[in-house]
Amino acid sequence: MTNEKITETIQKITAAYNCSPLEGMLSYEIKRYQTEGATDKQIVLNPNEAQKKEIKSMEFAVHEVYAMDVFVTTGSGKMKEANLSTTVHKRSDETYLLKMKLLVLSSAKFLNVLR
Repeated sequence: MTNEKITETIQKITAAYNCSPLEGMLSYEIKRYQTEGATDKQIVLNPNEAQKKEIKSMEFAVHEVYAMDVFVTTGSGKMKEANLSTTVHKRSDETYLLKMKLLVLSSAKFLNVLR
């Protein structure tokens, strides 16, 4: 199975429902503890002209995991500019010790009451 075969299959399925996949949406191979696809293994469901030239054909291997972003529209599949704002939330690698902070604050308050 190749990434091009996946693209063709998704396009056939969406066409059967008179829809089309959103143009330029990338799906990536993901690895353990990785939230974004920083890999050359990509699948584009409705590639634009630039992506058709950039994305290389590749075979899937056993035990590979892919994050598939499938967005479908009844329109042409092309995105439009709008004056709407969006919010994107992303997980960071920063660790918070909230329980420890609470314990320290509680201990300080308790000691202040004893004094």
